[in-house]
Amino acid sequence: MLYYMMKFGKAKNFSGQMGERALKKVVKDPAENTQHRANKLDEQCAQRVFETEALEWAYEDIKPWL
Repeated sequence: MLYYMMKFGKAKNFSGQMGERALKKVVKDPAENTQHRANKLDEQCAQRVFETEALEWAYEDIKPWL
């Protein structure tokens, strides 16, 4: 498929952008746990993403002992 994309270009319905599900994980899900104040939204979203990732990493570390 890559050969044809390089030869003829991409299809009209093809996009290499981030998908909706990935966007939902990065932006929408953390935004539900914030105060929705315009001046703090990005900071709080980043904090929620960091907390979620830290918990997932910690869980992966202790999973063999569970």
